[in-house]
Amino acid sequence: MAIGEQMASGHSGRRLWLLALGAFVLAGSTGVLLRAGMLYGFPGGLQFINVRHAHSHLMYFAWATPALMLLIAAWLPGQTGRLAGRGFTWTAGAAIVLGLLSYPLFLLSGYGRLAVAGRALPLSGMVSGLEFLPWLTFALLYLRARRGVRGGLPLRLWDLAVLFQLLAAGGAALRSALAMTGTGDPFWAAAGVHFFLDLFSDGWFVLALLGLLYAVYQVPVSPAATWGTRLLAIGIPVLFALKMPPALVPGWLWLLGALGGVAVTVGLSLHLAVLWPRLSWCWRLPLAFLGLVVAGTAGLLLPPVAAWAQASGLRVSF
Repeated sequence: MAIGEQMASGHSGRRLWLLALGAFVLAGSTGVLLRAGMLYGFPGGLQFINVRHAHSHLMYFAWATPALMLLIAAWLPGQTGRLAGRGFTWTAGAAIVLGLLSYPLFLLSGYGRLAVAGRALPLSGMVSGLEFLPWLTFALLYLRARRGVRGGLPLRLWDLAVLFQLLAAGGAALRSALAMTGTGDPFWAAAGVHFFLDLFSDGWFVLALLGLLYAVYQVPVSPAATWGTRLLAIGIPVLFALKMPPALVPGWLWLLGALGGVAVTVGLSLHLAVLWPRLSWCWRLPLAFLGLVVAGTAGLLLPPVAAWAQASGLRVSF
């Protein structure tokens, strides 16, 4: 059965799915503006770093996250034997709305301040900070829906994905707090950004999608998939240290991040080996790109590759 046929029940779920797709189109268009601005300049006084923040936050908060929420809610009953409930739909809708609200704020000021009624307020950080509420609500709804159920592989992957999403919120909170207080310590600023980005992309996005693939295609549990999941659970929480600018990372922390990079590389490779022969051709393209992420993570373990990635600004993988 096609994954779209299991979309959240009712017209509201389908409308939200279309709204999330609209946010994706807007975010992609902003990415086009970002690249055009690098070549020809930005219109209306927009600045590169602010456009980049608007683009990435819309992708993260208004597209990928609510889309995954809706898809997990659609396939969760098949794993638990229970109805998911309409709370998931409301939660995904709140995530989309907050993501769209933060978009013009980031576009105009990034993590800076905007003048409101004679006061300079960090509105973008304040609104994006509210995104934690849909994440927490989704986690609570998910835990309630799967409580007491002996987890198969999709549920185990979603368990980790939800956990890493909540842990990533700590990095987002640190980044917002530093922006609002004006603290300029480069180590903590980079640590907050990468702890959030890497836990969210490699933890929440990747593991949630892997869980969906195992649920949709009903791939049986295998030792390779089980060990791959264990390695990802070990490696993802420390991967941020490998992707931070090397000059800011103490040697012991880099070594910890490198061990995490090895675990993630092997873990994702095991999942790719299990899934590749079982999926239809249309799913092999995103899996191939996931393979590029595996190669990029492995490359960061080599100092010459890491130095080139840092100089080129290619340290965040999706």
